Amino acid sequence: GWHASRVWGTPLKPAMRSPEINVGLVVDTSGSRDSSDFAADLGDCRAALKVAGVRAHLVTVDSEPHYAGAVWNVADVANGLRGGGGTDMRAGIEEVLQRVRPCHAIVVFTDGDTPWHDRRPKGCPRTIAVIPEDGDAAPGWMQTVWRL
Repeated sequence: GWHASRVWGTPLKPAMRSPEINVGLVVDTSGSRDSSDFAADLGDCRAALKVAGVRAHLVTVDSEPHYAGAVWNVADVANGLRGGGGTDMRAGIEEVLQRVRPCHAIVVFTDGDTPWHDRRPKGCPRTIAVIPEDGDAAPGWMQTVWRL
């Protein structure tokens, strides 16, 4: 008789788990930002952490990176916030590229007042900058999301 496996081959079975997506969260903790900026960052991080299958890795950055490691919830992010000096988001992006493998995306939370790479660094995945509407724009190789 007729059987689907004879026509189409071996039937496909549902996956037991979804693929793991590694995302680098780079948070600007420089002196130009305050607690209201961090509260908005935490809200956005909460949304990123709710996405099924996302494993987030936190790097806080002032003039140098501070790697906090994998984060699973907003409390982990809040506990990892440290810094307060100058600003250089290039250092945070480089830290993610060195530590998170494979890295599928990087989300940078900043006011935009920072040096940036002139072009996408080698091996850098899709990178999104979340910047307040009164902040400075990110370079063209990054996608900018304006926080209202």
